[in-house]
Amino acid sequence: MKITMITGQYPPQRGGIGDYTDQLVSALQDKGVEVSLIVPSGSVLNCQDKVSLLPVGGWGWSTLRIIARHLTQSESNWLHIQYQPNIYHGHPAICMLPLFLRTRRWGGRIAVTFHDLQVPHLFRKAGLLRALTRDLLVRTAAVSIAADTGDYEYLRRIARRVLQIPIGSNIPYTSYENQTAKNVEIRRRYAIAPDKAVIGQFGTTSGLETLLYALKDVPGTVLMMIGKEISEAGNDAAEIVRLSDQHKALIRDLGVTERVCFTGYLPAREAAYTLQSVDVVVLPYAAGASLRNGGFMAALTQGTAIITTQPRYPIPHLTIGEHLLTVPPGDASALARMIHRTLGDAALCEKLRENARQVAHAVFSWPTIAAAHMTIYQGEHSI
Repeated sequence: MKITMITGQYPPQRGGIGDYTDQLVSALQDKGVEVSLIVPSGSVLNCQDKVSLLPVGGWGWSTLRIIARHLTQSESNWLHIQYQPNIYHGHPAICMLPLFLRTRRWGGRIAVTFHDLQVPHLFRKAGLLRALTRDLLVRTAAVSIAADTGDYEYLRRIARRVLQIPIGSNIPYTSYENQTAKNVEIRRRYAIAPDKAVIGQFGTTSGLETLLYALKDVPGTVLMMIGKEISEAGNDAAEIVRLSDQHKALIRDLGVTERVCFTGYLPAREAAYTLQSVDVVVLPYAAGASLRNGGFMAALTQGTAIITTQPRYPIPHLTIGEHLLTVPPGDASALARMIHRTLGDAALCEKLRENARQVAHAVFSWPTIAAAHMTIYQGEHSI
């Protein structure tokens, strides 16, 4: 089994799709798959040495010939494209690749993972053209893969060969020999008093204003912004998630400046420990929780008590009240009440943590995700 995987983002670039690809390739290798990667120039191989790495300088029309030549030389059975327009700089060439390969009479098959079907931030005015080329990619691929139920339903309206496979967490579960001591160390590092409950926020800043309003109504708590930074001095912009001026002003205006701390960028291992140390993780996504939210998947994998916003579509394998708690998006009062309730119920918190750990291990682990991909490559998946 020989797979060529293409991604427009890969380490040391920081980003979810690059880290996802790295994790998936490593898990596939563990199952005996021979993988080669086509990645941006400057990428550094993080997975096992037997992976072949082909760096390319751009994603324009000339890249199609490079890809076709590699597929022939490597004798790949499958080409797997990790797709999001932004990581290919909005260029439509990657969407034309299946048709181009037909003209070269390449005998393999093509799978595409669509990471996000929302309107991208770059080149938003190219919306109609982008939608047409993206939908062409769906129709010409052998298999399309979605992580999110809403994306899955959209893709099913275009093609029948569609599967839903979760993205997994880019931060693997990391156990610590003495979690209590680690928790004390983390609190000391960020000057958090022992009697304060810690609310963790991780991933994007979507819905952060709702959480800040709720924080004002939940005294005795500290909000830990994991992976985020408020100061711009002496930090690498590529390594942290900065707060907008509006969020900074809101923190100040609400009078909660002394109750918000920022960890800055954390390596994966330290991010895992920090997530495990908080009392509750609150992820108030404005568009509702989704399996494509990296912060949500990380919190689930680390076995945290999660409060998030009601998903627009059902999330497979997760039950509200058993694996997570939800409130309506944008409702700060409901969020404050839910935080109060959760922090005041130790049994509920422990149930959420244990159930999150179990479902993450059983369903959202990389070996399980790799096994789902293997059934596609081996032609065993019923579509």
